[in-house]
Amino acid sequence: MCIRDSSRNEEGKRVFEDISFEIKKSEILGIAGVEGNGQKELIESIIGIHTIEDGEVYLENQNLNDYGVKDRLDLGISFIPEDRQAQALVMEMKLNDNIILGRQTKDIYKTNLSTVNFKNAGEISRQVISDFNVKTPNETTIATALSGGNQQKFVVGRELEDDPGLLIASQPTRGIDIGAQALIWDKLRESRDQGLAVLLISADLEELIGLSDRIIVFYQGKLVKELKSDSVSPEDLGGYMTGLKK
Repeated sequence: MCIRDSSRNEEGKRVFEDISFEIKKSEILGIAGVEGNGQKELIESIIGIHTIEDGEVYLENQNLNDYGVKDRLDLGISFIPEDRQAQALVMEMKLNDNIILGRQTKDIYKTNLSTVNFKNAGEISRQVISDFNVKTPNETTIATALSGGNQQKFVVGRELEDDPGLLIASQPTRGIDIGAQALIWDKLRESRDQGLAVLLISADLEELIGLSDRIIVFYQGKLVKELKSDSVSPEDLGGYMTGLKK
């Protein structure tokens, strides 16, 4: 996957420009930057929520500019949003209903009569619950009954279950306990080793350095530095993020 892009927000302000980078299979690419420096708009440009002003987004040499959000997801992009309760789950719905969100048109969730295949939804929910050690009585529990960490593990499991080519993970362990964080880190590394490309956006410098193979740094809407995670300290990374280091 690669992107070359410039973009403005709704007020007409340029939020990032001249951004060009590539992420390869079997790689976790971290994006570092103080929040508000264009990372959110960059993610939305890749997914198709935000219209780019100038540039292209490619997935395995396929130009995505004319594709909408659903089409991009169908092509193999999965997304872990930063707010699981507002963006990833319907809190009053059961887990086996939440598993289908955004996937209603996939063959595995349709019967021959084009109705929802609830049997498959239940089986996949149980698999995610088992693989990600989601603490819940069963797959018919409503999402709001789970702790934040278990909600997040279910969301991550759902996105990885699709076997995507690219996973965009935005703040994947924000606000959860150490045990849930460790499991999600292990699952992301395991998926990376199996060929997945992961774009990681995190405000946690330890997470960025610990998970990423490479890190690119955003400052005032520009990509200012690329770093190898095995040779950068949190202090140096913070310096580039705040503009203290050039």
